[in-house]
Amino acid sequence: MENLKHIFNLQTTLQESRDALDDDKGGNLLLAHKHIMDLERARDELLAEVHKMSGTNTEKEQSLLVNFFKGVDSVVEELSKNMWFILGRTLEMVKGNEQGGGPQQVVTCLRIVEREERIDKFYMDAKSKNSSAFVPPGRPRNWKDRALWTLEKTVANRVDGNQLEDRSLNKAWLARYLEVCRNVIMDDLQLAKVAIPCFPPDWQIYERYVHMYHNSVCRRLREIASEPLEKSELVQLMSWIKFYASEDMLGHPRLKINAQAILQDSPVLTRSTLNQLCDQFVEMSREDLIVWLKNTVQHETLELHKVRRAKYWWKVTPLLFSFFLEETIIDN
Repeated sequence: MENLKHIFNLQTTLQESRDALDDDKGGNLLLAHKHIMDLERARDELLAEVHKMSGTNTEKEQSLLVNFFKGVDSVVEELSKNMWFILGRTLEMVKGNEQGGGPQQVVTCLRIVEREERIDKFYMDAKSKNSSAFVPPGRPRNWKDRALWTLEKTVANRVDGNQLEDRSLNKAWLARYLEVCRNVIMDDLQLAKVAIPCFPPDWQIYERYVHMYHNSVCRRLREIASEPLEKSELVQLMSWIKFYASEDMLGHPRLKINAQAILQDSPVLTRSTLNQLCDQFVEMSREDLIVWLKNTVQHETLELHKVRRAKYWWKVTPLLFSFFLEETIIDN
């Protein structure tokens, strides 16, 4: 009888679901999901009964049922889009920068994800015990994986999207970009700690966020390291990598991260890449030194001709050479 009620009221329930998803009418995701679950339960129970039958018309009957309930799929798609939109702004929601329910909306989305995971598990467990067991169309949905993918995509955009300049616009583009990354990562990881109560404990969301940011940093810096860099950019890159593991960033006491363990398992740059960057820096410095020595010798030669009649004179070349080495090697 319950299934018949949902069949007769299908269009009404679908419209109520769409209304519940309408932000102007409250954006009640839990209510929309309840309607969806009711309709899917009615559909799946009928499909399961057809699945048990043996006959030539079984596939046709299944197709008729799926087609009758096809409006449910579009509502599920609309619900999921709303959820990924909210979860993609989890840290902003936690911070309170977004209008609406803030953290409560994040919790609502996660409750729906957990419900869907339980439904997936029910059918997948049955399938593992009996290969011919019924599995509804569209299962498993794997919404937990999709939710984590959404968070990871947002993190990648946070790291990649902060580069607003390149060398053609600003010579200090890399230093500015790395400084923005530092600020963003520090702020976001502290917000991730605040977001912990919103997530189920088994998600270990803070640890996931730490690894998401670390992986995004590694990927982006490896891309930068593979590009042709100027000498000052090499210094900025390698200095930032050293700073990254310090107590002023990933190892900051407030973050409570075992930075050394993370970097040991997944270094920002491989040892071979670091060696290549160091070799590039040494070669560039050698070329600069050769040019400087040639120019200095030419200049000193001209000066020597000017004072050739003098019996004694004093030159600052050794001192200049010392300054050059100090600036090139010690400071860098």
